[in-house]
Amino acid sequence: MDKIRHIRMALEEMMQSYDTGVLQVAKYTSERVLQAAKPPILEDIVVEFKNEAMKIKGQLIGELKHLQILSIYGMPGIGKTTLAKKLYNDPTIVYRFDKCAWCVVSQTYQRRNMLIDILKTVSNLSRERIPNMEEQHLAEALYKSLKGTRYFIVLDDIWNIDAWDGLKRYFSR
Repeated sequence: MDKIRHIRMALEEMMQSYDTGVLQVAKYTSERVLQAAKPPILEDIVVEFKNEAMKIKGQLIGELKHLQILSIYGMPGIGKTTLAKKLYNDPTIVYRFDKCAWCVVSQTYQRRNMLIDILKTVSNLSRERIPNMEEQHLAEALYKSLKGTRYFIVLDDIWNIDAWDGLKRYFSR
């Protein structure tokens, strides 16, 4: 318990020294998503995210008629990934979507690997066949798998906007 209290105090000091909010949530509709380009630290500690989680949950389970992109960004270590995992594993959210996928992007991302990771989860293609496909066929298969469905895809640990720019055209609207 002392360790958690010490970590929380350290996080509070970091937040005060950076003079930023704990969490920033942006709502984009088919626009460029920018995310902090820093690795998460102490990501298993959630720091007072109940209000933010409820706000995001409301956006996720609301009636959507178009592609909606939600970005969770902020200082390293404040629990962005933990919050995203909590939302991703929430049955009331998952129930609203036909397909869900989680893809860790990381600093040294490769579009092909991201396509493979997402396709293995959202498509009916054989998991053994997917890695042997050419990148263009992976992209086409992803688009076709998502077309006409409600989907929830988390791209975690994005360090560079190029990772998103390289994928966004394959997400069916």
